[in-house]
Amino acid sequence: MTMPRVRRRGPATFLVLACLAVVIDSWFLHGRTGSVVYDVIGGASVLVAVAGALRKPKGSRLAWFLLAAGFGGWVGGDIIWNAYALSGSASPPVPSWPDWLYFAGYPVAAVGLALATRARSKGAAHATGDAAIIALGCGVFVWQFVIDPIIDDPSSDLLPRVITGSYPALDILLLFLLVRSLLTGSTRERVLVPLGIGLITTMLADIGFAAGLDLSGVMGPLMSAGWLLGYVLLGSAAWSRETLGTPHVDASAGGRTRLVALALAGLVAPATWILADALDQHLDVPLVASAAGLIFVLAVSRMSRVVASLQQALSVESELVGELAHLAMHDPLTGLPHRSVLLESLEQPVADPAIDVRWAALVDLDGFKAVNDGAGHRVGDEVLKGVAARLQATLRPEDTVARLGGDEFGISASLAAEVAQDLGERILAVFRQPFPTSAGNMHVHASVGLAPARGESAEQLIADADAAMYAVKHQGKNRAAVFDPSMQSGTARRLEVLGALESALDADALEVHYQPIVEVARQNWVALESLVRCRDSGGTLMPPADFLDVAREAGLMETLDLQVLERAVRDLATWREHPAGRHLGVTVNVSAHALLGGRYEPALYRATAQHGVPTSAVTIELTEDVHVSDPGTCAAILTRLRRAGFEVALDDFGTGYSSLAYLEQLPIDFLKIPMSFTDKLLGSDRSRALVEGVISLSRSLGLQSVVEGVESREQWVLLRSFGCERAQGYLFARPMPARHVEHHLGIRTDDTVRAMVGHQGLHTVPNPRGMVGAAPPATGS
Repeated sequence: MTMPRVRRRGPATFLVLACLAVVIDSWFLHGRTGSVVYDVIGGASVLVAVAGALRKPKGSRLAWFLLAAGFGGWVGGDIIWNAYALSGSASPPVPSWPDWLYFAGYPVAAVGLALATRARSKGAAHATGDAAIIALGCGVFVWQFVIDPIIDDPSSDLLPRVITGSYPALDILLLFLLVRSLLTGSTRERVLVPLGIGLITTMLADIGFAAGLDLSGVMGPLMSAGWLLGYVLLGSAAWSRETLGTPHVDASAGGRTRLVALALAGLVAPATWILADALDQHLDVPLVASAAGLIFVLAVSRMSRVVASLQQALSVESELVGELAHLAMHDPLTGLPHRSVLLESLEQPVADPAIDVRWAALVDLDGFKAVNDGAGHRVGDEVLKGVAARLQATLRPEDTVARLGGDEFGISASLAAEVAQDLGERILAVFRQPFPTSAGNMHVHASVGLAPARGESAEQLIADADAAMYAVKHQGKNRAAVFDPSMQSGTARRLEVLGALESALDADALEVHYQPIVEVARQNWVALESLVRCRDSGGTLMPPADFLDVAREAGLMETLDLQVLERAVRDLATWREHPAGRHLGVTVNVSAHALLGGRYEPALYRATAQHGVPTSAVTIELTEDVHVSDPGTCAAILTRLRRAGFEVALDDFGTGYSSLAYLEQLPIDFLKIPMSFTDKLLGSDRSRALVEGVISLSRSLGLQSVVEGVESREQWVLLRSFGCERAQGYLFARPMPARHVEHHLGIRTDDTVRAMVGHQGLHTVPNPRGMVGAAPPATGS
């Protein structure tokens, strides 16, 4: 464990000591001592650079050897020049051996820098043009105020003047390559920082020397420090384990800093003209005008490419928005409309009120959970698609069939009262024949509730049909019933669920299970989603949909969400005390009723403060009804929470009619892509394009994507190629109680928990290397 630390400290130690030596030599040492120390620092930096090049990957060693050789030529020139000075002889003739070494260093260093940064991104052409604009802008200024005065000076021979003026010109070439490297490199390539600063300090020292600044004053030590610092920083960059040439996603997009730099570079030529006129200095009109024209041509070419890229991006975005708009109104699995379309249809008047009545029907599949548990979600989806197709074929074109969620369908139809029961029989007939699937024929039945419109709202009409459907469930299922006011009180099952839920809330006995959320690239746990569980009077865990619907209807969601929040933050505090869980976060689902009730926001602040959990470790996960209830108030609350450090996730993006509005009105950090998209990821090009598009859209909006329902390695590999940041699903781990999380983190190791974990087949680890566990069967929910 000690060796890596020594290696990490090596470059930093060299850099600190060498920079200290640079300061001492430049400002406090003079004469022979200063020259010797100068040469020692330069030579040591080149040796460190050569040694560092040997540590680089084989594919990049040549580039770093050339960079070291180029700087070595400059250091060699300095050593010979100082030797002349120390010997007391006259200055060497021009051109001299130092000049030849200096000149040789430039093309060698330039080739090395070019090799290190070649073919680094899809936007290399954009980066080359932008670097040319910036280099031309700097070159115009340097030519006018440094090189041109040297060339036009009649007090010395032409050859020395040309040689002196060549150094800043060659520095501009290196500047071009450096800027190109910066524009095409990844922001994670920290090796660019010392390399870039070193080249810039060398260039500034060359310009100062060429401009004839007074070496006896302050500028002399500054130029000396500039050259030496360049050598030292090159050695530090070469010694680092990092290298250049890492492929970057796309360097064609211009950030704010980049656009500002391009704009300033475009203004250099006219500014040079104005400044030269103000200083009454001779202006090299042909060169300045030519440079300005070339910059203009490059800028126009750059803008034309940007416009073309924007047009292409807008076209893709338009197609994506169209797809998302369709998804916002339709179920992606069955293609049926969502609840909002059904509500709109139920509000429509019938063609002939004297004959027909608007009817609502709710169809809930009986025993569908057994299909999911026994054959897997994919087979269950095949059944749902078969049900949707048969319902549409049974009804008239003017009727509406919608999927309300899970295994529940809604129907809007206009028909005479005397044939209403016929509608129920036609729906039941859909289920008399088995549904063919990839796992064989599947038999499922349905409970159907019907309700006629009597002037009530569409929501109330659906509620009446729902009461009739639950009455059928209570009476034995696989039947159809027309709503009767006596059904308004609900079924016995709902009363039983309500009693169990109220008892659990009063005793603070709700259970919270956790499903890990992993980082897609490395599959290490980064957070856990808290999932509420409740047991009925017999001690059996109830499906969440059963008691959550009851909780909403009974106005218990705020109390439920507050208890889950407190439990989740408390458990997180326990995990974060252990080294293996110190990095973890937790996500908590919140309903509109809880968020708007007034108690949830202060409860968040109180829970995190009481348990010592940072607010950044808690993510608020929104359900669709948040936006529907009161978008303005919800946005204000969430904005305050985000300012306090909490993060916000949008659940099931693309499946609800309000999802697009969320992006505009609510502060969002994460987009969660639901299992209904993931299930079809491998079998549908359209679904694959949509998932990739949503991930790309989230990235362009500065958000992170979280994909739910990942059950296979193939899905994980595809999502990783899309650039998805996070995922969760049975491939990584099933939902588990808190004690099982503690077992995985190494907090609990008792035999009872170990046996329970092994029995459930939970094989994941907090920080896995490679694939975690085996892909479990696609069962459960």
